[in-house]
Amino acid sequence: MKRLVSLAWTALLGSSILFPATATAEVVTQTLAFEAECLDLEGGTIQNSCLDPSSDPASWDILVAYHADRTFHAVIFQNQVNDVEIAYLENTTFEAVTAADIASATFTKDVLDPPCDRTSVALIRTDLGSVYKLGNGSEDENGFSFDYELLLPVS
Repeated sequence: MKRLVSLAWTALLGSSILFPATATAEVVTQTLAFEAECLDLEGGTIQNSCLDPSSDPASWDILVAYHADRTFHAVIFQNQVNDVEIAYLENTTFEAVTAADIASATFTKDVLDPPCDRTSVALIRTDLGSVYKLGNGSEDENGFSFDYELLLPVS
């Protein structure tokens, strides 16, 4: 009987029922040219047709616009046509944001215009339901560089 109980506990402890196997998300650094390139977060692919009205709206999640009237110019725009949502978290760092922050975030399908520099973190909920964090932003004359990481995969 002891052996049977021991085998049962071993099976349960090694089972994904009690302890789901989760892959550690990887932080990816990406650079996008202002208003010329867009990114599909799930696929990790850059596309050049995001502003082309004939392009497939489901094929990208974000692009970076250039706001000329500010010192930091980069603004993240989500694919509104495909109902991608965005939320900004202030007074935090990219490294500090976890999946637990998703519950208190206010997501919107509206385009927001805050700069996405090193002092802010954007959460993106894709059309498939995954949530990514974007932060550590920096820019040069050609584009915007940032880190992104999957916080909540599609269930």
